[in-house]
Amino acid sequence: MLFLPRTTKFRVVLALWLIACVAVLVQSYIERNTSEQGMVLSFFMIGLTFPSGYAFALFVFAPIFKFLEAQEVHLLNERGFTPLLLVWLLFGTVGYLQWFVLIPWLARKLERWFEQPRQHKH
Repeated sequence: MLFLPRTTKFRVVLALWLIACVAVLVQSYIERNTSEQGMVLSFFMIGLTFPSGYAFALFVFAPIFKFLEAQEVHLLNERGFTPLLLVWLLFGTVGYLQWFVLIPWLARKLERWFEQPRQHKH
């Protein structure tokens, strides 16, 4: 499949990363009715998806969050699990694309780029 890591090593890393992300989600579910849980979830997911998660939070999530706050929609302070699940899915998608799609793609491109000059020298 296109979005699954090609090597066993990357599949193990993916499994560990997913376990960490699911642990954050489970902890958020357990603490879902506390007012600061949305911020806690965001901080943990930014850590697991750094640096793209930080950029996403800064340039996409924060402006949307500020707009919603101005409209008195308190997404991260809402009680319940749905807002937390939405935030988790957004950050998880960004992190997955970074670590398991973009980084391996860039690594393959760089590997080919560095191999080409060697192949021509005989």
